[in-house]
Amino acid sequence: MGVRAELVVDPVERAKKAAWVDLESDTRLARVIFWGSGEVDLTVLDVARGVAVCEEHREVTSWQGVVNTLQDAAAWTAS
Repeated sequence: MGVRAELVVDPVERAKKAAWVDLESDTRLARVIFWGSGEVDLTVLDVARGVAVCEEHREVTSWQGVVNTLQDAAAWTAS
C-alpha cells in the first residue's frame, strides 16, 4: 500500500519549537521530530513485534540534512 505521511507543526507555544512528520506503512510506523535547535529525533517501530527498529538523534544544519533524514525515515518505514 506504500507509505503515508503527515506533517504536524506543534500547536503548543513552547520555548523549543518543533514540527514532526509521521510515516506509516502496513508494517512500520515512524516519527521524525525536527526541533528549532537543529536537532532531529528519528524513531521507527515494527508494528507486529511492537519494538523500535531505529532510534536516532541527529544534528541537521542544512536542507540536505532534512531531505536525507526524511529519505532515511521513508526507507525504514517501507522496508
